[in-house]
Amino acid sequence: MLHTWIYQLHYDLNRFSIPGHRESATWELLNLLPPEFVQECQYQAVASEITLARFWESCHRLIKRQPRGLVQIMAADSSMPVCMIQNIKILLIARQHRFFFDIRSLSTIPAFRDEPVDDAVLAGLVGSNLALLDEYQKVMPKVGDMVSSK
Repeated sequence: MLHTWIYQLHYDLNRFSIPGHRESATWELLNLLPPEFVQECQYQAVASEITLARFWESCHRLIKRQPRGLVQIMAADSSMPVCMIQNIKILLIARQHRFFFDIRSLSTIPAFRDEPVDDAVLAGLVGSNLALLDEYQKVMPKVGDMVSSK
């Protein structure tokens, strides 16, 4: 959870810049800010969410390698599914607005994996998050309600 909260906080610092997100700043405010600053904040926000999704994807792969019969879920508090749902939303917005970029050169967020980002990568991360949410739903039935209402 520590890694999750670190990247969530990085995202929270910059979420005002993400278009179409309910917590984004108004267009009037964004137009008052220097465009380079807004773009940098967008890259920072999306980079933190990509890094977080890659971290979860890696953890999920490790869990799936466990022998059958063992509980195969990431340990976390009950806010983990909420974080994953938010992450999915941001990844979808990044796909919609084509926020594809080299995390290393356009963001100060340390990359979990130094790989290029494109539409297929973002789609894969969304799929990975959805698979994790399915796992959480097995032990937290309300996750199904959360996913269907979002």
